[in-house]
Amino acid sequence: MRRFITRRLVFCLATLSLSLGVVTEIVQGDSPSPAPPTSLATRELELTILVNQSDHPVLYATGMNQLDDFTETEAEAGGEHGRWVAVAKDSHGDDKVTGNSYGTLSRVRTRKKGPITEYLVITLPEEERITRDRVVYAEVLLNPSDGAVINLEFDARGKLLLHDLTFRYQPRSGSSHKTHLGILVGDELHAAPTINDIIPGGSCQITGRFTSEEIQDLVSLFDAPAPIVLEPFVPFWDPLLRGVSNILVPYLAITPLVLLLLFFYFHSRAKHSPAPLNTVPEDSALSRRKPIDES
Repeated sequence: MRRFITRRLVFCLATLSLSLGVVTEIVQGDSPSPAPPTSLATRELELTILVNQSDHPVLYATGMNQLDDFTETEAEAGGEHGRWVAVAKDSHGDDKVTGNSYGTLSRVRTRKKGPITEYLVITLPEEERITRDRVVYAEVLLNPSDGAVINLEFDARGKLLLHDLTFRYQPRSGSSHKTHLGILVGDELHAAPTINDIIPGGSCQITGRFTSEEIQDLVSLFDAPAPIVLEPFVPFWDPLLRGVSNILVPYLAITPLVLLLLFFYFHSRAKHSPAPLNTVPEDSALSRRKPIDES
């Protein structure tokens, strides 16, 4: 009975190990990578405002009537001008800006290459536009885990325009509403941070996942120096775990074979071993029985 249980146990362990090996190969198999996003359309930078229901009620209503009319690319109402801009894709093919927080307005255009999300943004007057011409310094930082960070610094005129823009759309006292600052690169919306306070220093930061082509375009666009690669934070236990896994993985790979060999070994021994004799233990009741006196 004990040998039977041992054989069954070894067989179950071998089957389980083989199953885990198959599942591991399936999980670690090559998965199709998403198609890379297109390169930047034009080399231009612009800071603007996303249209929202609270700050631009009349223009917002006009944009609502254009949600299904994709022939309309611009909107004008109440002395304000706006235009629909596409959201840029990150290196994984996902939209860099999502959702309609604080009453922003967006629509989805269906195309053969996939859906494209568009947001309605304010078209500022020419004298109020904050563009590439106002950038005096740019720095590109590359983080392998979080993507790229572009730090921008504007000239005196750019600092004044950015101050006035954020002053106009700063959070109102007693209201939870916030306005989104739209950062356009190549006439695509790459980021839309909320304006939490006035920006007096004239600096701006663009974060997100960019393709290598986009990063090169940004470096050329801002005449920035070579990108600075930031070393990711590595916990002290990570190298130790990697070392242990490198040692154990080769042995785990041959575990199913070892278990199968053990199973066949015990199975062979049980099959060819002679049957046990029915012996009586010396201390049993039969062994202690007194012999019969035949005299």
